[in-house]
Amino acid sequence: MTLLLGVFLASGFALEFGGGAAMAEERYGSMQAAPALSIQLFRDDSFWTAGVHALLPVGSPGGARGAALAPPNGGLNAWGVFAEGGLHTSGATSLELRVGAGIGRMVLVQCDCSENEPLAGDIGPALTASVRALGRVSHGIRLGLELGTVLFTNLSHASGSPGLPGYSSPPAESGLVHPAFHLLAALSWDLGTR
Repeated sequence: MTLLLGVFLASGFALEFGGGAAMAEERYGSMQAAPALSIQLFRDDSFWTAGVHALLPVGSPGGARGAALAPPNGGLNAWGVFAEGGLHTSGATSLELRVGAGIGRMVLVQCDCSENEPLAGDIGPALTASVRALGRVSHGIRLGLELGTVLFTNLSHASGSPGLPGYSSPPAESGLVHPAFHLLAALSWDLGTR
């Protein structure tokens, strides 16, 4: 068992933790922002990388219905887990392009209002893409910035405008696709580094 663990750690794997912000547009155009956390385990080679990535915008869940809470009831809450692959330049400073697919859920994105139903989702397929800049700060340790997007699926909203009962509003919709964007600062280290 110890030998297998040693082989795993020496084979070019890295662990990365990140933090930053995520944003998504709600149905009527206002942007909702939330803090975002990220953790990645990936295999890094001379020009390619592959691994798993978990992303969690940890904002307020907002109101379950637009009229459930008086303002402020806006929020953004989502999560995703992805298998990712990418290509990068080599050297002490590198640029990287990653794409991935997995599952995720945009739990809710809602304006700070009581008249609109929130855009909410169930677990479904999700796609991600990002551009990263990384710099080595010491042997096996890198700092980086990531700008990316996640495309969530399986979203819907109810009909009606609960805060404006006499207002003619759009009907319910389901099966929607909606993007969220993120900017993260990250710290990674090679697991085989001693």
